[in-house]
Amino acid sequence: MALTAPDISIIIPVRNSISFFRQTMESVLAQDMRNYEVIVVNDGSTDGSRDVAEELKRLYGRIRIIDAPDRQGPGAARNLALHNALGEYVIIADPTDLFEPDMATSAYESAREHDADIVIFDSTPIYSEDQTPDYRQRKSSYPAVFKPEDHTATLFEDWGFDLNSMAFRREFLIEAQIMFPSIPHDETILFTCSALATANLIVRLPRALYQHRQASENDLDPNLSPLDFHESCRLLRAYLEYRGIFGTYRQTYANISAAHIVNGLLGAKTSHAFIRAFEFLHIRGVADLGFTGNDAVMPTDEGQARMLRIIVDRDMISGMYEFWHYDIALLQQRMAQPVIPPETPTTHRRTGRWRKRRASKR
Repeated sequence: MALTAPDISIIIPVRNSISFFRQTMESVLAQDMRNYEVIVVNDGSTDGSRDVAEELKRLYGRIRIIDAPDRQGPGAARNLALHNALGEYVIIADPTDLFEPDMATSAYESAREHDADIVIFDSTPIYSEDQTPDYRQRKSSYPAVFKPEDHTATLFEDWGFDLNSMAFRREFLIEAQIMFPSIPHDETILFTCSALATANLIVRLPRALYQHRQASENDLDPNLSPLDFHESCRLLRAYLEYRGIFGTYRQTYANISAAHIVNGLLGAKTSHAFIRAFEFLHIRGVADLGFTGNDAVMPTDEGQARMLRIIVDRDMISGMYEFWHYDIALLQQRMAQPVIPPETPTTHRRTGRWRKRRASKR
């Protein structure tokens, strides 16, 4: 007798998340849905995370463990799971998060009721173990069922960061050729926004079914660069152009890309990282994302638009100086090391010589 395909595949890539992984697995295994599978992709864990998955697999037949061939990052691990998933719909979770018992059932029933490609449900952040999750209904202006083309000005910035609180029809992802890019960081924007733009119908559930654990400053990858956003946004533009819909979603694309540019620069951990990122954006990075030229579209946020104009219109040195002072309090708060902005012509000349040395090494 042929086995019945699962209604939902819950995908969890894991690498060295032992502190919270067992709690996450117990939460996902407590779903009230009967017909679902859990796919754990072990991406080279060395802390015992895989052992936890193996232990639970012996108790619960619905778990499948896939070992990624090499440590390729969460994007490649998710792609591997998607390739092996059997569910009609897929939910992509993080190995540190928690779920309401009816998350899978609620998402699946809503999807089937409306024949939707995507179901979006609310999530709530977890900042620390002693904090009670605060359930809040968000983005209430969206109807319960909507078409993406009815919200082209704001779709990406409203939902583009919500990968973990979505259920996707698996066949839709295959037909639309939606995958995660093989980049070190910020790989979710391309996947989520591509799916949002090409979905036929989206259902919104105004209930918090997912609890997302926020990374502390100590948990952030020390190799994270202000430019990690750039490739993901560039690939998103290429995908939208390939589908012939870039013009339709250009404003919301401009909004989410600008947010990445500004937040990336403000989040630079060192002055060297800031200068390197600013130089790249000034020379070509901003142009790659469509913020220059006669047909340029600027973000609707006035502050972000001003910061982009500083990058584009000023020369390298005065641009860095003005951008740095535009919100210096926030910049210094986010940096790991105190940074003193340039204040004298001598400092400016030093920065100019740094740029020449960098250019001579290319």
